[in-house]
Amino acid sequence: MSKFTANRLATRLPLATAGLAALALLAGAALSTDAFAQPAKPAANGAQGKALIRPSGNPARDNIARLQTNITIEETSTRIGNVIDFIAKETGANLEPLWRGDRSGGLDRDQEISAVYKDLPAIVILEKVLAKYSSEASTPATWQVNDVGAIQIGLKETFNKMRRVELYDINDLLFVMPIYDNAPEIDLEKVLQNSGGRGGGGGQGSPFRNNQQQNREPVRTKEERARDLIALITQLVEPDQWFGDVPEPKYYQGHIIVDAPDYMHRGINGYPYWPSTFRASSGGVRRFVSLTTDNQLAAVKGFAQQPVTGVVGGGGGGGR
Repeated sequence: MSKFTANRLATRLPLATAGLAALALLAGAALSTDAFAQPAKPAANGAQGKALIRPSGNPARDNIARLQTNITIEETSTRIGNVIDFIAKETGANLEPLWRGDRSGGLDRDQEISAVYKDLPAIVILEKVLAKYSSEASTPATWQVNDVGAIQIGLKETFNKMRRVELYDINDLLFVMPIYDNAPEIDLEKVLQNSGGRGGGGGQGSPFRNNQQQNREPVRTKEERARDLIALITQLVEPDQWFGDVPEPKYYQGHIIVDAPDYMHRGINGYPYWPSTFRASSGGVRRFVSLTTDNQLAAVKGFAQQPVTGVVGGGGGGGR
């Protein structure tokens, strides 16, 4: 018996794909959560409606938001095609699976998998299902966003032929902060000897000690540090996909040039519209509390008003 149910609730999107946060490459700014998703409302006929997404004008952003819908799937043996069709139907997201037959090296729609997940975001379930497919079919599969904002689902070897070039500014990562810890020391004895105890300089020799030069490692060039950064990227982000159809990133004048498919760019830099947190909205009228202060009630701690008496002088005294 198959059981597919859905609970449309906006939730947190975990960064399931490995991101290069440690490199801090152009980290995306956090987005307003109210503008991203709202909870579902019952339809007029009593049936539940899909998660309501406030259109942002960016189809990619809206589709990823729709994949925050919580769904439940209890299928011990089903075709992956059925699972993807169900996710698309329940979330309303524009999914574009690349099936075998549509183009070479596509997904096998009839590949059977087990999908038993309860009350999880659809995007999390999608990634878990693709991970199972990759393991059972021995062919890595993933998802990415295409140039019109649809969510493509397919094999990595297929996506590796759909590359685009991005330039990442890494000047801030290549900057080396100088350390000034070798201040010169004055040899007072030498200064007094040169001056003959008369306080004059005389210009005979330097007053500084001869051991001021410390042994320091030479400062590495930007190109050398950039090569280390490129090596780190290729080791952490999709390490099995570089140096084949996807060329190694190149360094040029403070930038890394990456010619790669969208799912690899996502691993390096994420998406600028990628949400950091989600908050369920009540959908009703928002309430605000305003706090104001009266300046007349303001006081400085530790000080208080005290009466002060004064004496006004007059006359010359005269001892009368």
